[in-house]
Amino acid sequence: KLKPGDSILLNAAHMSAAGSALLQLCKLLKLKPLCILDLPGAPKNRIKGEYGSKTAWQEADSRAVSPPSVRQHYERISEWLVSMGAEEVFPDAVAMLKWRDRNQRMLPKLALDGISTRESAEQLIHCLQPGDKDSQCVVYGYGAAQPVEIHPPLLAAWGGTLLGFSLNRWVHSLSANVKKFMSVTENITKLIRANKFSLDTVLYKVGEDAVTDAFARAADASDSSQVVLIFPTLKEELQNNGNGSGAAAAPAAAAPASQPRYMQQR
Repeated sequence: KLKPGDSILLNAAHMSAAGSALLQLCKLLKLKPLCILDLPGAPKNRIKGEYGSKTAWQEADSRAVSPPSVRQHYERISEWLVSMGAEEVFPDAVAMLKWRDRNQRMLPKLALDGISTRESAEQLIHCLQPGDKDSQCVVYGYGAAQPVEIHPPLLAAWGGTLLGFSLNRWVHSLSANVKKFMSVTENITKLIRANKFSLDTVLYKVGEDAVTDAFARAADASDSSQVVLIFPTLKEELQNNGNGSGAAAAPAAAAPASQPRYMQQR
């Protein structure tokens, strides 16, 4: 239902490879991503009140200032988001509505919640058009596995659609979706080969690189790189076993000194 030039609201474009992929897809579809960059340590300005009421966000105290380290982190990530196609970047939903009010912009119809905390979906709903405009808020992130809290008066006043999305569930829900998924994968592969789509990938070879670093990096939500583990082949395993337990343990002992292998997949 979206058309070129429409805005889409994202709150996790800076997190994981999924965020990077969403930004690039928006650019290809000529959509305008509006990104909320709510970093840990930054002041928490929240919209509280009725849907569509200015007092819900005008009364928010935005005088608090982030620590210097958080500001530097915000500026660095903001620059990256803009370079990836984001139209605007905001520290929170309050700042987004103030920007929209100053510039007389239309509210977006679609929001993608990749943070999925107790209040993330509720903050996004305040920034969407009303339900009679077919607006939707899609929750696709697992967040901290917290229950999503949306006050019934807000949900009733908004009147839009709140959806949960899981790629694995969607693919297996219908046999036709498997074909759709394969078609999407083929199209993305063509875009990668044409240098129109890219995913930063970091490779860790099990037995040589420090695998604990790989899991730590995969758990870092602020890192947009896709972590890939490379396991030894059967031939390599047989060779290691044939050389004795001491030879097999040698690569693992040398792992901390090894450096991960980086590759940008295009």
